[in-house]
Amino acid sequence: MLGDILYKHAVASQNVSIKFDHKVLDVHQDESRRWAEVQLPNGAQGNFYGDYIVGTDGANSRVRKSLFGDKFDGHTRNAQIVATDVWPASYILANLH
Repeated sequence: MLGDILYKHAVASQNVSIKFDHKVLDVHQDESRRWAEVQLPNGAQGNFYGDYIVGTDGANSRVRKSLFGDKFDGHTRNAQIVATDVWPASYILANLH
């Protein structure tokens, strides 16, 4: 699966930090950085900083809502696609037929 391949490469990278069971509360940016306010698995809150923020929690993603607001207009395509929302930009990676 594509997810397995991406995960394998991300884990091998020294520039990527993967966090499971962290709930994104909000995302922010200023002139020099981006950060996510998160709720940690123990219930505490904290911030994670980086050049990019990648939301991988689906259509109701807090990152997606930060990019596009609560209303995300769109339509259903008659094709399977792989898309990513990487803040500060959104990219479609591939169109799979």
